[in-house]
Amino acid sequence: HPQPVLGYMIGDCGPVWVPDHHVTMCQACNCNFTLVIRRHHCRACGRVVCYQCADNTAPLRYRQFQPARVCDACYGVLEKVLGKDEVLKSKFKKRDSSRTVGPYIPQRLKVYANCEGSQMSGYLRQKHKNGKWRRS
Repeated sequence: HPQPVLGYMIGDCGPVWVPDHHVTMCQACNCNFTLVIRRHHCRACGRVVCYQCADNTAPLRYRQFQPARVCDACYGVLEKVLGKDEVLKSKFKKRDSSRTVGPYIPQRLKVYANCEGSQMSGYLRQKHKNGKWRRS
């Protein structure tokens, strides 16, 4: 969750963006990125999140209070801090949560590990310094 850093509050200055190639899933809801589910940077904290977790806009001080795409967590903080200001109130836009659809999970994967007849098997893999994956 967004926290003040070195005396600055979220939105006071531009964040350091997490590089796209370092992230394979949303840093808020953990859904995997695909060709359809794209990466978006929160303009307040710099995290890489999916479109659903960044479908909000809020005014940011470092952008002269122009609205920008922010994640759900930053939206909550910014609305609490700036939402009472009558001039800025109109610049907040919260995502429509009624349209939210959770990540698709195939029915065959919805099995509890403690059900009769279920079993788990496989190998753990570890990525080595040379970039190759090996069984652990």
